[in-house]
Amino acid sequence: MMAIQLLGDMKSQAAVPAFRSIIRAGDDFYAIRQIIVALSKIGNDECLDIIRSLKDHESRLVSRFARQMLKSFHTVSRRSPSRD
Repeated sequence: MMAIQLLGDMKSQAAVPAFRSIIRAGDDFYAIRQIIVALSKIGNDECLDIIRSLKDHESRLVSRFARQMLKSFHTVSRRSPSRD
């Protein structure tokens, strides 16, 4: 899980295919949750598409967390940049 967090912190786009594979293969909520956080940090369109697809995940915990992350992401992205 630490590796997932570090890859997210580094905004590693190279990790996205591996994250997608882990999501497909696994049902570990905690790993998927950490991947959602990492994908939101990377933040490109592919990452957002993956998170959007998790809104309909069979696990209510995963789908609920994906929805929460998308809401928070959209709230942050709608804010206008501050003028210094």
